[in-house]
Amino acid sequence: ILEVDGKLTLLDQNRVISPHPCFRLFATTNTVGMGDVTGLYHGTQQIHQGQMDRWHILSTLNYLKRDHELSIVMGKVPELKSIKDKGIPIIIVHGGGKTVNEWSSKLGIRPEFVKGLRKTDSETLEVACSILAGLINSRLVSNLENLGITAVGLCGVSSKVLVSSPIDDNLGLVGEISKVNPELLIMLLENGYTPVISPLAFNNEARDFNSEGILNINADFVAAKIAYDLYASKIIYQTDVDGILDHNGRIVPRMTLR
Repeated sequence: ILEVDGKLTLLDQNRVISPHPCFRLFATTNTVGMGDVTGLYHGTQQIHQGQMDRWHILSTLNYLKRDHELSIVMGKVPELKSIKDKGIPIIIVHGGGKTVNEWSSKLGIRPEFVKGLRKTDSETLEVACSILAGLINSRLVSNLENLGITAVGLCGVSSKVLVSSPIDDNLGLVGEISKVNPELLIMLLENGYTPVISPLAFNNEARDFNSEGILNINADFVAAKIAYDLYASKIIYQTDVDGILDHNGRIVPRMTLR
């Protein structure tokens, strides 16, 4: 991915390629909510998850204003209102890694990834909490309310909805969910509210709750765990990849319990 000064960072090789004086490197990435209503810039091609794991955008070239991009994303799910009107309860789980990356770069914090998961130290966690539980969650709630959906924003730390423990010392403050406490979610659903959850969890093994009390969780895992524990009839992923990929980056067209 072309950086501001034209250099190209290869995170998997821990090196930076400097631009040739006569040539420049360009690459584009498909991002939901950017470009036209299909989510694609004109003339771009989709890249698969294997490629995205190898690349990281240190600076973004935003051709649309953020509010416009958000309106495109929200425009992809107009059926939410009709589903709610039928009395079907909905829980929304969101991520926001790209925005966290963007703000980390602005603050001079270089994001690191281990096996596709963000390595999170205390400094990065502060950014993640501010962006996930603050900026992104609030904007989603605001836009849902604008659609006529009564939404409540919260993170997994609220009422210990998500209890977790650290995955690996190499990942820092990154956790896996050990328990879902659904009481708050059930209460909100029974009273007609739509919970909007950011993927942060209570650290059940924290020694210092000021610095270790919150863990960063992969949003896909959060959605799956909540859906499983609440016996959801359906789980829907809105993503910028074509589907579930195997270790070679090929799409798995169909999955069974086996």
